[in-house]
Amino acid sequence: MKRPRPPSPPSISAAAKPPLSPPPTPILKQKLQRTGAPKWLPLKLTQTELTLPLTFPTGQTFRWKQTGPVQYSGSIGPHLVSLRQRAGDDTVSYCLHRSARPKAAELALLDFLNAEISLAELWSDFEIKDPRFGEVAKHLGGARVLRQDPLECLIQFLCSSNNNIARITKMVDFVSSLGLYLGEVEGFEFHQFPSLERLSRVSEDELRKAGFGYSRAKYITGTVSALQSKPGGGDEWLLSLRKLDLQDAIAALCTLPGVGPKVAACIALFSLDQHSAIPVDTHVWQIATRYLVPDLAGAKLTLKLCSRVAEAFVSKYGGYAGWAQTLLFIAELPAQKALLQSSQSIQLIFEYNGSAVVAMVGKNCFAIASDRRLGVQLQTIATDFQRISKIHDRVFIGLSGLATDVQTLYQRLVFRHKLYQLREERDMKPETFASLVSAILYEKRFGPYLCQPVIAGLGEDDKPFICTMDSIGAKELAKDFVVSGTASESLYGACEAMYKPDMEAEELFETISQALLSSVDRDCLSGWGGHVYVVTPTEIKERILKGRMD
Repeated sequence: MKRPRPPSPPSISAAAKPPLSPPPTPILKQKLQRTGAPKWLPLKLTQTELTLPLTFPTGQTFRWKQTGPVQYSGSIGPHLVSLRQRAGDDTVSYCLHRSARPKAAELALLDFLNAEISLAELWSDFEIKDPRFGEVAKHLGGARVLRQDPLECLIQFLCSSNNNIARITKMVDFVSSLGLYLGEVEGFEFHQFPSLERLSRVSEDELRKAGFGYSRAKYITGTVSALQSKPGGGDEWLLSLRKLDLQDAIAALCTLPGVGPKVAACIALFSLDQHSAIPVDTHVWQIATRYLVPDLAGAKLTLKLCSRVAEAFVSKYGGYAGWAQTLLFIAELPAQKALLQSSQSIQLIFEYNGSAVVAMVGKNCFAIASDRRLGVQLQTIATDFQRISKIHDRVFIGLSGLATDVQTLYQRLVFRHKLYQLREERDMKPETFASLVSAILYEKRFGPYLCQPVIAGLGEDDKPFICTMDSIGAKELAKDFVVSGTASESLYGACEAMYKPDMEAEELFETISQALLSSVDRDCLSGWGGHVYVVTPTEIKERILKGRMD
């Protein structure tokens, strides 16, 4: 199964750590000076062993950038590297943009790519255990699990909780910018990941001002402090987790602020050689209930059931179950569905009509708001389009995306809720309604509704509930706010800056209104004011906002 692992380079080994980042003085940034064309060298990995688009933009790392048609660039310790695949050439090539020790850089790159593990042998073994696996591997066989630096991986996944890809990347870029500047490739700046000592000099307030929000800023500074207090240092402690069994490694990670079982499993799989770690989210839950534990279909995902899902994967696929789960997870991502439309085409259709939807939680109340513009790309068709709908007095849904799919999905949801009322003689709870929406979207996963729902409601004891989900029904629950639509990136930042816990209804209205208007003003595909509902246990307030009319 394994080829001999190349000796770990000094830049990643426990014994020889990268040099600490310089003190916080201005760093002179210079573009890379080349005397000729970049020198590309073969990596001795074929495309069946490493397919770049199935490895880098799939949620394992947020520091590598696409710098060419099938080219990705990033830093590994002090080395700045690009990887490339070309049509008609089965070999993966690499280019060293900056490295004092080329041989050490090559070894570091092979170590980072887990190159000693043969995908062909793994997939063959999995296909024997699960015949369905062969068809997936035929199209997505070059998806490889990375072996990242543990500190780098830990900080990235602290940024990932209840967050979207664009926002995670922005946060990780900020943290990376604290490290030693390495150079620029195709307009992207690259830095060595900052040392633990450098991170310890970043205050919670600095992180909040950079858009990390209250919780994430607290978790990162708390984790850095906890690591520094470890005997022998935090870097050594993290590397020592590679020698533990999986459960002990996850238990140790969960002692750090902000690290729960799922984040711990991600860190264990992507940096600690824990190849049987299974990070369980909604996508993985749906895979498991479809193929491995069908008796759990329809059940609510709990911590106990997460353990059962992980056990089912290990029982099916063995010691490298995490690699099997990663490939099956990638196969579920809309952007990676090889047999469907390209991700670029899907994204263009998502943005065709423009939209902005946000829901926010207050004290025993919630607010949900959207813009009012309906467009065909940059042309405005209507200025009073209704994106938010009342399912009943305590549950509302906002739908961003393709307008025709929005209306079709809404009609299906109204029908299903009325049917539920007739059968059960009561209204759906918001959690139940969210599960219904998720199930309907997942049912259409091979020809999805091109919309992204935001659901808000009041549950038992008047407790607010909000969530959003993607076009195939993967839910993302939140306790503060959720967003969707073409303005979601700026909307998320505005909400994170303005949100406060336990707001009363009137303050909640002011906050969500300001967040919405400030965001749609920065998005040419949404706007023309807003539509806001504020819902308490006793009343529903509906208000129309005036905004820029262009």
